[in-house]
Amino acid sequence: MNVNPWSTASNVYNNLSGRQTGLINHLQSYFKLNSGDRFSASISSNIEEGRIMLNDQEVPTGKFNGELFLPVTLRAEAPAGYKFAGWKQEGVAGDQIFFDKGSEWKYYDKGSLDDAEWMSRNSYSDYPWSSGSTPIGYDYNNQHPEIVTGTQGYLPTYYLRKTFSLDEVRTDGTYQLDWIADDGFVVYVNGTEAGRYNMPSGETGYSTLASTYAHNNPDAGTMLIDASLLRTGNNLIAVELHNNATNSTDIYWDAAFSLQSTGGKSQQIVSTEPEYTITSNDAVELTAMWDALPEEEMIANSATPVKINEVSAANSVYINEYFKKNDWIELYNTTDKPVDVAGMYITDKLTKPLKFQIPVASEVDATYSTIIPPHGYLVIWADQLESNTQIHTGFKLGNEDDEVVMLTAADESWADTLSYKMHNGDQSVGLYPDGGKQAYIMDLTTIGQSNKLNSYAVAFEQFRPEPTPPTPSDVKEVTSDGELRVKYENGGISITTDSPMTVSIEIVNAAGQKVQESAVEVYGQTRIAVDNFPSGVYVARVVSSNDNRCQIKFLKK
Repeated sequence: MNVNPWSTASNVYNNLSGRQTGLINHLQSYFKLNSGDRFSASISSNIEEGRIMLNDQEVPTGKFNGELFLPVTLRAEAPAGYKFAGWKQEGVAGDQIFFDKGSEWKYYDKGSLDDAEWMSRNSYSDYPWSSGSTPIGYDYNNQHPEIVTGTQGYLPTYYLRKTFSLDEVRTDGTYQLDWIADDGFVVYVNGTEAGRYNMPSGETGYSTLASTYAHNNPDAGTMLIDASLLRTGNNLIAVELHNNATNSTDIYWDAAFSLQSTGGKSQQIVSTEPEYTITSNDAVELTAMWDALPEEEMIANSATPVKINEVSAANSVYINEYFKKNDWIELYNTTDKPVDVAGMYITDKLTKPLKFQIPVASEVDATYSTIIPPHGYLVIWADQLESNTQIHTGFKLGNEDDEVVMLTAADESWADTLSYKMHNGDQSVGLYPDGGKQAYIMDLTTIGQSNKLNSYAVAFEQFRPEPTPPTPSDVKEVTSDGELRVKYENGGISITTDSPMTVSIEIVNAAGQKVQESAVEVYGQTRIAVDNFPSGVYVARVVSSNDNRCQIKFLKK
């Protein structure tokens, strides 16, 4: 019997081509759904780690392309190390708005930054700066009560910074900054001057005054931004805002940034809230947009560089290299860079934070790796076995309510905890999304992989033990090495040298995130102010040009 494969393939194709539409029609009929509520939808995320819930059900692959029925509620779940920026909707040709007036900016109203690279995107941290929604400034008649009030000391110059993200730098339109200002300003994009208004030519600084006052009090206008100054990913607009006189009674800034498109699709943020309800049956193409958190903001979002992501204290599913179904702990790298966990500590007792230190594999005659790739995973077995091709701790896990596992940095500058409830052997306790804030008892265990949420997952409030206040022995506020002496006192760090030298200073917070970095010339004594830092424990590392090294841990109250 001769069979034509092409004919067979054609029959299969024809039978399947309308299958999806047929199935949707059957579902519509069975559940008595209104055909007027049916619409086409394409839903995705701009990063692989982003998680999207559709009517409280996880979109398994992070992408959906098909048909839905109203009502539809989407919810974006923030992964560790990111913040939700908004729902971006694709549409017909038109304008693309990256941020509008009334959005949040960082601002500095404490004096001169002439010696700082404050307009730089990467080499400067604005962690101590204030933040608020524009307009930012003050008004001589208090006509704008919504304005965030800075130091009304009639300073000549104020500084502002705004970060935003671009999927791509396009050439089919014009990028423009629509501004409202009083009196004059200089705009920098990613560290390069993009334009100025009402300012003298040449180099400007803190004491430079605007050429004239803002005649319309404030003035308004549009500045075109050269596309060559922009880049794919995170971008920074920095503004040096100048008064016309040192006794001026008003200062003002507000701005929007957009692409005036000449073709293709428009891309507009339709909501900045994580939860978004679709109320129209018009076809939609939505993307959940995420921005990477600056390092100094990660601790505020419970995102240490490495987090305990999942725990199984009664494992009856997975086996280790000894073919044993033992307890396990999964670590997750929240950063965009590889992280080596060798030297870090892990424990099941908060009173013994240094119970087990992860050794370098060669030191224990083993072959495991201690490096976690960016947004990757590492499994540690808690079973008291010898480490071999995998890491094994010297303790086992308890399986009662409010048990806890803690990971501590090798230099003890940060720690992360995950508390868990009693669970069965085919269950685990994990965070969703990976490294996120919400913990669940999960029926779907995912050792060494991204955590998945199903309808059987049970959310619970983690047990949060009160942190132990630093003891005098923990907070070492004075140290010396050769000619270099460092001391924390009166809200600042004093650096003393016996001869002229350059010293570099790096300050990290309790999460191990860098909050300040600088280099200064010292002869005698120099003071580095930290009075703008939030309360907490910090580590300052100071290295001199002749390689004297000092490190102090101080408590900022």
